Amino acid sequence: MFESANLAHQVKKSLYKREEAKLREQLLAAQSGVLEDGSFAALILIAGVQGAGRGQTVNLLNEWLDPRHVQTRGFGEPTQDERERPEAWRYWNALPPKGKIGVFFGAWHSEPIMRRVRGETSDDEFAHEIAQVSRLEKMLADEGVLLLKYWFHISKQQQKKRLKQAHEELEAPYKRFVKMSEAFLRRTSTGDAPWVVVPGGDRRYRALAFGRHLLEALNERRVSTLLIEPGFDGRGKRCPSCGLLLMEGDDRCPADGSELQEVDDLREAVVEAAVAQDANVLVVRSYPDLGPHRGIAALLRF
Repeated sequence: MFESANLAHQVKKSLYKREEAKLREQLLAAQSGVLEDGSFAALILIAGVQGAGRGQTVNLLNEWLDPRHVQTRGFGEPTQDERERPEAWRYWNALPPKGKIGVFFGAWHSEPIMRRVRGETSDDEFAHEIAQVSRLEKMLADEGVLLLKYWFHISKQQQKKRLKQAHEELEAPYKRFVKMSEAFLRRTSTGDAPWVVVPGGDRRYRALAFGRHLLEALNERRVSTLLIEPGFDGRGKRCPSCGLLLMEGDDRCPADGSELQEVDDLREAVVEAAVAQDANVLVVRSYPDLGPHRGIAALLRF
């Protein structure tokens, strides 16, 4: 699971400077769209190997986004008040509201892994804690939360070098920590909440890989409410001039009169347009309260 993350990945400084500026602008636009839409909350879990850049990523994320609409929370040992309640209570209590982005550092994944690494739990107890985590994440997904889980990874040699430079003590034996973490990730990576492994060896590569995935995930959720009518085959039309995408329409673009082109997969085209920051994406936003298969056409700007 971590093999590719151990490979050498590097990004030149000049390329990073250019791409990071563009990415920052796109993420701000995506964040603004999430806030304006207000139909879901995004929750970002930051986890991984010690020294792989978890803290730096949290700081960078708060630089990229508007901090007024980002809630960052680190979790250490539970307080006495938290111990007197169900374990998941403190996480539910810290969830961001709809339209906001939350960042959890050291959340519900940390203690089960560390307890198993320290030998404080058996295989059966570890499996039980994994099942509890899976139930929690399914509940969050069912409530409409966009759950994004990032695992930052480096090799044992890279970790040793970084901890020496930072004058930090090793928190857990690398080999055992990675073994227990891989077992945990494999069993808690689901369709609703998959783990994304980010190589942390090169800080510039790490930042761009994380930022680009986050951008795509936010934009994909924003356009995931495309109205699909009964019998709709997924095809649509695109204006080659202004980029407008339509579920249906005449042969001419309503914006500039250009001849429209056929699109085989409209949903995929909308997501690609969003990631490319195309400002002319016409989708149909569904509103279940209006009844099945009813919605309102809207122009989304990215």
